[in-house]
Amino acid sequence: MMMLLLGSKYYWGVYTPLLFFRKDEKMEITKREILVAIIIFILLICFGFLIHTAIQQKLDDQNQIYDQALKIDKVSDFEYGLKTSIGHAFIFGTLKAVDTVSLPDIPGEYIRIEKTKERYTQHTYTSTDSKGHTTVHTYWSWDTVDRDLFHSNEVSFMEHIFPYDKFNISTEHYLDTLYESPHVRYIYYVTDTEYVGTIFTKLSDGTISDNTNFYEGQTIEQVNESLHKRGLTIILFWIGWLIITGLLIYGFFYLENRYLY
Repeated sequence: MMMLLLGSKYYWGVYTPLLFFRKDEKMEITKREILVAIIIFILLICFGFLIHTAIQQKLDDQNQIYDQALKIDKVSDFEYGLKTSIGHAFIFGTLKAVDTVSLPDIPGEYIRIEKTKERYTQHTYTSTDSKGHTTVHTYWSWDTVDRDLFHSNEVSFMEHIFPYDKFNISTEHYLDTLYESPHVRYIYYVTDTEYVGTIFTKLSDGTISDNTNFYEGQTIEQVNESLHKRGLTIILFWIGWLIITGLLIYGFFYLENRYLY
């Protein structure tokens, strides 16, 4: 395979070198350079396997945390876990707003409201053709000029109250667009006051981890499956590593390795 990658030709044990361009001069790939390149290739592949093993160990350790995590769907079990600092757990329950937010512009109450102000703005740019003629182009677009966020101070999960920022709640949805004028508008995204879903967190010191992700509408089994690390990371590593290996070997041939002559 190495010989194929290097473009070398062997006929009944006879080596026929290809011509490469080294800077502006034609050169021949020597037998010694081929042998050194093979050694470089073997060393890099061996080093790649060491990195592969380290990555796989890290993935296995993380997956082991998910496999050993408790699965909780009862308030009593959740309370026990908080009191005993039981560690990592998947918890299925209802997330609710304790105090809601609202705006006079839109109906309803929510956990979170994002209000974005956009202005219809004229832009210009110039282009130059092959003959040096300059043309001015004009276009219009809605540009964000301001953004306001409003959210609850506290939320309830499994009948326990937590600060809002204990959770990452990515359940917002588009609500409405209101026009102040033909050139100014406000876009509203909101998060409703109640959701059912799963969290993966660490129960310690009577509370949950900071920035715990809330997976709306998903069961414990679904979240556990989605968090497990698969072989894609290893595949991507080897693709990148083989590209780097190929570039290094090409760079070796490109250099003038006179010490090998």
